[in-house]
Amino acid sequence: MASVIAYYRPRSIQGNYKVGILLDLGPTELAKVFRWVGTGGMHPRERALELEKLGKGKGLEGLKPTKTIGRQSFFKKDQGKTEIYTLSRLNYDPSKELIEIEIHDKEIVKFQRNSYHTTEQDITGGLEKDSIEFIKITLIDLDNAEQEILQKYHSEIRQLRQALEEK
Repeated sequence: MASVIAYYRPRSIQGNYKVGILLDLGPTELAKVFRWVGTGGMHPRERALELEKLGKGKGLEGLKPTKTIGRQSFFKKDQGKTEIYTLSRLNYDPSKELIEIEIHDKEIVKFQRNSYHTTEQDITGGLEKDSIEFIKITLIDLDNAEQEILQKYHSEIRQLRQALEEK
């Protein structure tokens, strides 16, 4: 199974996204998924931290998995898990939102951070500079993806669409 962020635009409205995140984690890995909301021309992460410091609410939403599927070997040994996260719609101006994924490994001090910025046209991003990569996360625009990509990630996309429809 691959790790994927897939999104589409309900009713083809620009800037209106449904986002699904599927993370295929190893037995020592832990995921943290955040949604940052910025305002006033500031970077969403900076704005959220400033609001919290001033006691004016949170610009950060820590997401919990919508679904977790554990994997075990034939001999009941932990083989990791798959976590699915859903964002049914972006609540704010899409140009001021940031989706951030951290992958931590219990055995390693450094962690992986992927950041994805939303705009009216699409979602862009990936592995942050100077971050290490435990798992590759593929970003897929379901409205514009090539057939080859849709076939390659068919199983992951199917699971994400099902999770988004249930929410």
